[in-house]
Amino acid sequence: THSDMKWLIGCIFIWLFYKANAIQDDRYIAARSSLIEIFLGPGTSRSNKERNIPKLIDFHRRYPTEVALTDEEKTLLENYITDYEAYHNTLVDGLPPQGGFYGLLLNMRMGDILRIYVEHLFDQSQ
Repeated sequence: THSDMKWLIGCIFIWLFYKANAIQDDRYIAARSSLIEIFLGPGTSRSNKERNIPKLIDFHRRYPTEVALTDEEKTLLENYITDYEAYHNTLVDGLPPQGGFYGLLLNMRMGDILRIYVEHLFDQSQ
């Protein structure tokens, strides 16, 4: 009957919605685990952490509400991302920046802000 068909279609939509969320959760968990390993792993060098900052920024943008940050932490992180991208998108003689004083300051800020973010990720995995 017509009502049975509506019920069946409704069940199919619910199943598809659940399946899509499960795939999203799997991707989130895999990305979170990778970032925790990179940024909190005891054998990860500072230069490897620095190379993976874009991956962390991408994760934050992809899952902006998944990591519980205070308003102050969110502001610090967003300000860091803005400064990081502005610095790395600036070309000097046609090349990306090669460090210097401002790069050193960004790297020093990176330690505190990104550590807080990754620790929140780690807390979620417990």
